[in-house]
Amino acid sequence: MVVLTRRFDQHPSDSPAEHGYERFVIGRRESLQPEVIRGPGHTGCDLVTVQVQQIGCLELFQGGQVTPVPAGHLLIFDASHPFVLTYPGPHLSSRFETPKRRLGLSDADLAALCRAPLGLAATDAPGGGASVAAAAITQLARVAGTLSARAGALMAEVIVDLVRIAATEQLAVYPSSDLRHRGVVQQVSDYIDAHLRDADLAPAAIAAARCMSLRALHKAFENEPATVHRLIQQRRLEHARTDLGAPGEPPIPVAAIAERWGFGSASLFTRLFRQRFGASPSEWRRARRDSLDIWGPDSAPRGG
Repeated sequence: MVVLTRRFDQHPSDSPAEHGYERFVIGRRESLQPEVIRGPGHTGCDLVTVQVQQIGCLELFQGGQVTPVPAGHLLIFDASHPFVLTYPGPHLSSRFETPKRRLGLSDADLAALCRAPLGLAATDAPGGGASVAAAAITQLARVAGTLSARAGALMAEVIVDLVRIAATEQLAVYPSSDLRHRGVVQQVSDYIDAHLRDADLAPAAIAAARCMSLRALHKAFENEPATVHRLIQQRRLEHARTDLGAPGEPPIPVAAIAERWGFGSASLFTRLFRQRFGASPSEWRRARRDSLDIWGPDSAPRGG
């Protein structure tokens, strides 16, 4: 870890800094072995940790809550309270610490952000702030030891601003009270969309990939319109229906579409398709082509 300091021109009366200096900490943690890191909390100095999980999974235990953090996510948590970081396998992460007051976030906002890691993919980040902040933290962690004190402090200032932007973007999309739930649901939905063709896509596989228990996964969806299993099925049926309506000769065989989207057999696909859209795949395709021939594409059946 490298400590970066910034000197105050005037020492603020409410500042936790000592002797006119404000401290930031930057560093990397890398290991091929599982690790458990216990943080007793920082008495007398409120700090926030911003951690970029680059390789491997992480679990944060704090305040009776467990937050899974998969690779490719940024986690913001209040390090002034006791915490435990558990790495179940090989891992690499970059970490930045800043005085809490610099972020301008309430305790409620920090608690919400702590329970909903920010995804760094374009589909995860509401405005892109998280990915920019993560890139800056990762780069500074690599080179902090080679920078002058002034350059390091200036970089720390920039990262504080980037983290504040990322947090504000996330909180603007989801209120504090709903952030954890919506964040988990969105991340799982995105994972499903990206792995629909995987033959083993199922709730257990999703829970393992997201570093969460199967029970926690099902609980996140208990008030959603569809269960995780049902959501997978619905998304696959929608893609299969698109393939059925694709132009071209000869048409894609129904059995091939069933296999492509992980239904296991044409008979299972036909039964589920009929339940969802009120017609068998062959009937739906025939009705769509008849409509296209007579009326054009706008009149083709779309299902419910």
